[in-house]
Amino acid sequence: MPKRYLLIIVFSVFLLLTAAIGYMSPAQKEEMPVRVLLDNMAGKVIFEHEKHIREYNLSCETCHHETKTPRQNVLQCGTCHGAATTAEFKQNHATDIQDPAACAWCHHKAITPAVWRHNDHVQKNNMQCWDCHNTEKEQQHPHAMCIDCHESVLTKGIKDCSFCHGFVNNRKNFAAGKDTLIRGNANCMECHQGKTVKELIPNRMAAFHGSCIKCHEQRAQGPYEKGQCQQCHLK
Repeated sequence: MPKRYLLIIVFSVFLLLTAAIGYMSPAQKEEMPVRVLLDNMAGKVIFEHEKHIREYNLSCETCHHETKTPRQNVLQCGTCHGAATTAEFKQNHATDIQDPAACAWCHHKAITPAVWRHNDHVQKNNMQCWDCHNTEKEQQHPHAMCIDCHESVLTKGIKDCSFCHGFVNNRKNFAAGKDTLIRGNANCMECHQGKTVKELIPNRMAAFHGSCIKCHEQRAQGPYEKGQCQQCHLK
């Protein structure tokens, strides 16, 4: 075999091995991006990610609610902002996200089970067993059982839940390094009475504008007034 063919074969084998090793090697973790391209109908926005951190000293949690420190694989904004809160989303989002720190941002407080002081009710309030233990009462929701005596407490909403229940602050726990999420009641409306989901979780445009414009206005830097859209949005 001519020597030149041997060299070609050796070089080809080397290239194949290099490609195979590269393909099988685990992907490198993404470093902090220099810029982020945000695509939207009003015109693409090139967000100077690194510049905002290095030069403007913004912390990660300014935009990424779930973390105070740099971390890999942060959630995309559209995971929550702009997601339609359909029955499917409500059912699947907990397993789709799988990030307790992100969960704690929305489910920031959890109500713990009520402390039932049986002896206090019997001895101090002179209650009889059948006041609670009767067929009609035992078939009711606990709140309905208690409202006869505690009407003033049970008609004021979330503010007076602490009369019987304790609260766990999930956000503070994660900030302190405690990574156990107490889920409690996952229904936002139980606490945020009179609010809509759209008010609690703004859509993508409202979230970006609320974050960027508010910060620009507070610092009196960057575009924040009407008519300055094209300083961020490209045509």
